[in-house]
Amino acid sequence: MFKSFSLLRQLLVVILGLAIMLVAVVMPIVDSNVHDIIDDQMYEKLETSQRDSVEYDFMPSNNKEKAIYTIVYDPTENAFTFSNLHGDATTLTLLYNYLFGRDLEKIVNSRRHNTIESKGTYARETYYYRIMKVDDEYLISIMSNSYSDKLITDIRNRIIYILYAVLTIFALVLVLWVISLIRPLKKIKTYVDSIANREEATLVMDRQDEIGVVGNAIVTMKDELMKQEKVKEEMIHNISHDLKTPIALIKTYGQSVKDDIYPYGDKDSSMDIILENADRLEHKVKSLLYLNRLDYLSAEESELKPFPIKDLIEHIVMQMEAMQH
Repeated sequence: MFKSFSLLRQLLVVILGLAIMLVAVVMPIVDSNVHDIIDDQMYEKLETSQRDSVEYDFMPSNNKEKAIYTIVYDPTENAFTFSNLHGDATTLTLLYNYLFGRDLEKIVNSRRHNTIESKGTYARETYYYRIMKVDDEYLISIMSNSYSDKLITDIRNRIIYILYAVLTIFALVLVLWVISLIRPLKKIKTYVDSIANREEATLVMDRQDEIGVVGNAIVTMKDELMKQEKVKEEMIHNISHDLKTPIALIKTYGQSVKDDIYPYGDKDSSMDIILENADRLEHKVKSLLYLNRLDYLSAEESELKPFPIKDLIEHIVMQMEAMQH
């Protein structure tokens, strides 16, 4: 069914398929990679904040738009010694229970891990957090994903706009290219129709690609057909002339003999002329049949097979005996 469409419609179907594939396949891959990039940036931002806290003894404020909340845990006292979270101790307890508590216990009880990076959900909002061991204490930095969500949405939208812009330009180029193919194909079709209708027409192909090769081949074919047609007309004219003479003589002499008039003096001589021209006529007809047979054999791809020569000879003898009788 697809091949029954025109080239332009086929191209539009392909472009539509590419657009659907772009939404169904490419965009999920883009989203996954964008999320990974954003996660890396968020953890890097938390790491930078923790290093500033350690190196410069600077604890971030929680009044910023993109606040990084910092908590210090002392395992010897089993207590949080610093926190810039909003709210009272209940908020800190809830964050510990629902967000970073398990990872904090893991890093405290483990000697192999000095840092843990992860994210979790609290109060229907996702938070990134990073836990780092500093001397005998543990520094916990937390950051909301509201910033990352906005960034992901902006990046996704930009990527979508870029992809669809590229697809639109690509589709426009393909449409123009297909139109450039359709025009010479239509010219070739019109030229072929003129050949079928025996009309005069010209075809000029200023292309060197496959379409130009086909167009030039059709022009060469038409020239060859015209030559063959001319030879055929001349042959028919000559054959008509050659057949006309013996036929006229046969008719004239036959009518004369019928009227008891013998142009060559007697009946036998006159009949000999009729038979002679009949033989000439038969010879020309056989020549035509022979030529037609040669054309047929040249057009057919016959497979040569062995056959019994005896049956063929007996068949020919029987035909000759029938003609003698």
